[in-house]
Amino acid sequence: MTYCRTAEKVVTIGRLLLAHYIENGACLGALRKDLTPNPSVIALSAAARLLGDCDYLRTVDLDGVKRDGGRTPAVAVFFAKHTGGQVVVAWAIDKCDACIKIDGVATGKDVKAANIFGHEYFADAESNGVYLRLGPEAIYLLISK
Repeated sequence: MTYCRTAEKVVTIGRLLLAHYIENGACLGALRKDLTPNPSVIALSAAARLLGDCDYLRTVDLDGVKRDGGRTPAVAVFFAKHTGGQVVVAWAIDKCDACIKIDGVATGKDVKAANIFGHEYFADAESNGVYLRLGPEAIYLLISK
């Protein structure tokens, strides 16, 4: 039997869980009181799943364009998958539109995007790059070629 101590009490459980606990008014546990996962754990799980079999390639600074015409810094980090293909993680300081240039991508069928929770959807890919709406949350590009 495993014993787990939280800030509130000691709990006996069959396996170790990072139970709900509050410290200085912030919920720091992996689970909420109703035993649903904390959103940060889901985001971390998605990052581990999408980048777990990758090696770092390079970082590229992007020029993000805001809706009002202003500019904001954005970045794209490229990773090579061990099974072939690439994963690109992109984000920006503020919400903006950006184009990420990826060699060898001809159509949107070659590129899927995933949000921080791992939900996948087709990206807007053209021969000159992939167009994304970026913000502080990371977007993952899954490139099959």
